[in-house]
Amino acid sequence: MTIPSRLLITRDSVHAADDCEAPHARWINLQVSETLEDALRLLLHNGYLPSIAGGCATWIVRGPQALALVAQQWREPRFLVDAQSTLVNLEELRFVYWCQVDPEIVFDCLLTGAELPDRYSGFKTSK
Repeated sequence: MTIPSRLLITRDSVHAADDCEAPHARWINLQVSETLEDALRLLLHNGYLPSIAGGCATWIVRGPQALALVAQQWREPRFLVDAQSTLVNLEELRFVYWCQVDPEIVFDCLLTGAELPDRYSGFKTSK
């Protein structure tokens, strides 16, 4: 019998009224064989991340480093590491809200190691 591991999930607040529940911590139980992709599917399917008015929200998924990018306007997360990586040694998954910055720009910066755009400067597009 495999004992599930517990993983702490946290996310940033998206507005002042959201702060009263910060850091929005949740524990999930994972089997040893479950992957990063499995965990993100579970969390996204269960509505852990809030929807943002206007439909544009960018989230950096972090462990010890950036692991993936989730965008409200994307159907699926985009991974910066192997999506099939297991989470057995991971203590926390943190969703860092990068406001309404174009997720294509953020993903490219994370992929190349370039400086991330200022998340508070408003919506930026890659076009």
